[in-house]
Amino acid sequence: MKKKLIFTIAILSICCCSSLFAQKSPEEPTIYLKAGQSYLQLSDLSFNWNGGVTFPDHIALNQAFPSGSYDMMNLGLKLGYGYMLSNQWMLGARLGYKGDFRWEEGGDFLGAGHGWNTNLFARYYVTRGRFNPFIEGGIGAESFAEIGQGLPIAITSTYQEIKFGMQYHVNKRLSLELSNAIRHTSFQDLAPGFGAPVKRHIGILNPTLGLNIRL
Repeated sequence: MKKKLIFTIAILSICCCSSLFAQKSPEEPTIYLKAGQSYLQLSDLSFNWNGGVTFPDHIALNQAFPSGSYDMMNLGLKLGYGYMLSNQWMLGARLGYKGDFRWEEGGDFLGAGHGWNTNLFARYYVTRGRFNPFIEGGIGAESFAEIGQGLPIAITSTYQEIKFGMQYHVNKRLSLELSNAIRHTSFQDLAPGFGAPVKRHIGILNPTLGLNIRL
C-alpha cells in the first residue's frame, strides 16, 4: 500500500510539473508569411543630396550641362505587386520613378531629369516570423531623360541585381523593410550628335526603405 501511494504521488508530481512546464513554455511564434498571400509594395524609397559635385567634360551625362560643380538631389520610389508562391518564395513586378534635380553650386536651378523603370523579381524569405531576412534577384529596364543648359540627353539601360534586406512586420498586414543591392547595368548615352556605345557597370546601390501592405 505504501509503495502504491509513493508511486501515485510520484505520478501526480510528474503530471503537475509537466502541466506547469507546459504553461510556462513559450507560445508558438506567429507566422506572417503564407502561400497565396498578395502584397502591395512601395519600395526602393530613396533620397540623396550631394553638394558641390564636379562633372568633368569626359563624362557623357555632362552633355546636358556644362562641366563644373553642382548641387544635386535624387529621388526614387517603386510601386509593386508581390505574390507568395509558397511559404517562403515571392514573385512580383514593380514600376518605378527616378528624379535628378540640379542647381548651380549655391545658385540657380539648372534643370531636372526624369526616368521610369520596370522590374521583375523573385524573393526568398529566410524566416517567416516578425523579422524576415531575405535575398532577392531581379532584372529590369530603365529610361532616363534630362534637359539642362546643354544638349538634351537620354539614357536607356537594362540591369540585373541581387538584393539583401530585412523585413519587419508591424502587424499581420503592414511591414517595413530595409535593403541594399548589387547591380550590373548595361547602358547607352543617347545624346544628339554623339555615339552611343554600350557601357557596363557593376556597383553597390545606396540603402533603400520599403513598405509592404498585405491585400
